[in-house]
Amino acid sequence: STLSVVQRMSDLFSGGADALATLQVLVGSLKWFRNKKAVSKNESLLRSILRVIRSLGSARQDNGRSFDINFKADLPPLVDLFLYTRQGDLRAELCEILELILAGSEASASELSKFCGLCKDLNAVSSAKIGEIDYDRRLAAYSAIEGLAWASLGPVAPTAQKILLHQCVFDLTEIDDFSMQ
Repeated sequence: STLSVVQRMSDLFSGGADALATLQVLVGSLKWFRNKKAVSKNESLLRSILRVIRSLGSARQDNGRSFDINFKADLPPLVDLFLYTRQGDLRAELCEILELILAGSEASASELSKFCGLCKDLNAVSSAKIGEIDYDRRLAAYSAIEGLAWASLGPVAPTAQKILLHQCVFDLTEIDDFSMQ
């Protein structure tokens, strides 16, 4: 099945040009998940694709290589998943992948680190209670958005703003808790 193939891809392509080509195909395949229905219907496939993307991206980064993708063409489907994905573990995976991708951009490393940290904090879950939101981290992250130096994010700024907008819409429409709204 397709799921089995995707799950084994990280073992098949351990480095070099094959890994880069696989990454580009998998990041491009995220466009299949263009709405909530597609995400929920194919959650295990999405989970596998994200796991392989993170694994291959981490391996490239460990070898001193960037996550070479076309920001304008390849990043929008990943960004849109911040709007459509409800599962906390998948949202955390998206944050990890985003951090790997943005590390290769021309933006200020310190501001990118802050932004990626905000994304993780906006999706934080409690370490004390299973399945609970970490309200303190999430609310602190919303407060910290104003402190981002948007100009230092350079060409990443529009993407970062769209991710934060998607996060806000997600929290307003998907979280059944008035304190987050």
